[in-house]
Amino acid sequence: MEFRIIVGALFFSSMLVSGYHRRRADRHRGKVSLKKEGAVMVAVLRGSGLVFVGMILMFIFAPEHTAWATFPVPDEVRWFASALGALTVPALWWMFTALGDNISPTVGTHDEHHLVTSGPYKYIQHPLYTFGMTLFACVIVIAQNWVMAGLAAAAGVALMVRLPAEEAELRRRFGARHRDWSARTGRLFPKLSSLLVHP
Repeated sequence: MEFRIIVGALFFSSMLVSGYHRRRADRHRGKVSLKKEGAVMVAVLRGSGLVFVGMILMFIFAPEHTAWATFPVPDEVRWFASALGALTVPALWWMFTALGDNISPTVGTHDEHHLVTSGPYKYIQHPLYTFGMTLFACVIVIAQNWVMAGLAAAAGVALMVRLPAEEAELRRRFGARHRDWSARTGRLFPKLSSLLVHP
């Protein structure tokens, strides 16, 4: 029961953080078109996301329906994942606060988009991917669910395929500023130099 409560707390708190910031950004600058994303990418990401959410809700409210997808994980590891997952929620708030109105659900940018280099973007180019996949991994371990693991792996591969297009769009939009920033930051994890050199 306690692990179901933890998964529920992680899921609903992260959805509240994401939903609040995304709705605020949509009100201020309007929604960004999904056309640049491509139908296949949208289908993979949205489809795997919906099934993932469905599995989470079943684990929370009807765990007997997910028992067939369970794999063994020691309780000590599940508790560690719970603690790490709890840290990702304020990390997501930090990231979304730094991003402000520049939130985009696609590789495209909007007219008032600007390059964000503060908050976690001072160290990592794609903190949403880092924090999001960390949270997914923690939920998978806590729920002990191999279906969730497969869905997260499919979404992770899709995001890595999408990443070059996202970076190309930012380079096109911001030119030398983006090249300088990306040279001193890590793609998904901080570079040691970014932690030591920049105040």
